Amino acid sequence: MSVHPTPSNLAREFIRRAVPKPGPRKRRPRNTGAARSVIAMVRARASGRCERCAGPVPPDTDVHHRIPRGMGGSRNDSRINLPSNLVVLCSDCHRWIESYRTEAYVDGWLVHRTAEPNATPIESALHGLVLLDDSGGIAQIGGAP
Repeated sequence: MSVHPTPSNLAREFIRRAVPKPGPRKRRPRNTGAARSVIAMVRARASGRCERCAGPVPPDTDVHHRIPRGMGGSRNDSRINLPSNLVVLCSDCHRWIESYRTEAYVDGWLVHRTAEPNATPIESALHGLVLLDDSGGIAQIGGAP
């Protein structure tokens, strides 16, 4: 038996062909950055200055991760967004760290994944030789800068 088209069947078929099926939903990128409260602690520690050269930085400057995050973030490393792993840098100092990575590791601006950022000192023009803690504070090691 053949199916005779009715006006409602014709309309449904027309709409089915005219309106494409929705594709898969696009995923929103994961936010793998530090919490706002952590960034506020790190910025307060820096007092609006670059922690490497002590020069002024804009208030919206991104923070630098001492343990490099790598492509796509580092979701399995809980230390990545702790205050001891984050520093405020001006764009010139950030560029220097990315260009002179060996020296940056020696000075503590970069930290190997096997090391602990809160146990790796930095030589800061702002603070002197210090350890960064996970409360947004510092522990002086050497003399004042």
